[in-house]
Amino acid sequence: NIVQSQYKQTPNQHTKKAKMAKEVAVLGGTGGVGTHFIPIALERGHKLTVLARTPEKIKIKHENLTVVQGDATNAEDVPKIIQPSTDVLICSAGNGANNVMMEEMGKNILAANPKRAVVITSLGMNGSSRTIRCILSMIAGKEPVNDCDACDQLLCGKPNITVVRPDGLCEQEPGNGAYNITLKGGMGMGNLPKADVALCLADLIEDDQFDGKGVQLYKAKKK
Repeated sequence: NIVQSQYKQTPNQHTKKAKMAKEVAVLGGTGGVGTHFIPIALERGHKLTVLARTPEKIKIKHENLTVVQGDATNAEDVPKIIQPSTDVLICSAGNGANNVMMEEMGKNILAANPKRAVVITSLGMNGSSRTIRCILSMIAGKEPVNDCDACDQLLCGKPNITVVRPDGLCEQEPGNGAYNITLKGGMGMGNLPKADVALCLADLIEDDQFDGKGVQLYKAKKK
């Protein structure tokens, strides 16, 4: 079941300026997607506050970037980066090989009560593709997949939250500057560059059309 996207994002220039600069809280800023997201968001003029267990991993220095030491699984730490002026929380954090934490993080996001949130889980979660979920369970193991699914089910459907489920991610390929985003589930074709997932997150800072929904994210063909 190959998905044809209902909505196709046209290629973006990372340096395009936001229509309105936002105050953005960030979880997962030191990961594979987060390290692409931070420079894109800064180039667009947004003001970022990032929660990081190891702040020194963030090498970028910028007047609109603040890094706060903390852990997304700590209920006391997440509110440190969410202020009354914060417009949106962007979360690209995920389970690692020895770190199953997404359900706990999801609970902390809900408790912090941001105005809006955009959270990455994975294709295959919450019924989006049974085949992909089965494959992920065989590769990564049932525990991290079940934990990711629990986070998705916890957050999806909340009126102020968009859950983004990317297809298989890759670091090797450069970004295409485009992506396919759809409400339909199913298998995709080809690995999705992390840079394009970051681009999607940057676009969703200002785009709330998918709030309250779970969307699937697939690789777009190069122009």
